[in-house]
Amino acid sequence: MERITQYRQIIHCLLEDYAQFYAAVTDVGVDTGIVQDDTHGEYLLMRVGWRGETRVRRPAFYLRLRDSKIWVEEDWTKEGIATELMARGVRKEDIVLAFNPPELRDLTEFAAA
Repeated sequence: MERITQYRQIIHCLLEDYAQFYAAVTDVGVDTGIVQDDTHGEYLLMRVGWRGETRVRRPAFYLRLRDSKIWVEEDWTKEGIATELMARGVRKEDIVLAFNPPELRDLTEFAAA
């Protein structure tokens, strides 16, 4: 349980850091929203709004705490959110790249499930 509490805190910090980063970027009309559900282990950083005539609605990243691991469901960050997680102390064995098909996950350096 201590590890999950640590991972939850790391995710909270990532959400805040990325929200501040996007707030500093001059992108008038596009907002950043944090969806944070500790009860169900769901974490989402979302970009929504308008860029000219183009509707912006995409997740920067979506993480879930499941089976004592961090499942990366969606990741549109430049360096990769898994890299950020490891830099903050998450073991790669506790990161699942869930956006990859299950049969390909064991070909990565991360957890298969």
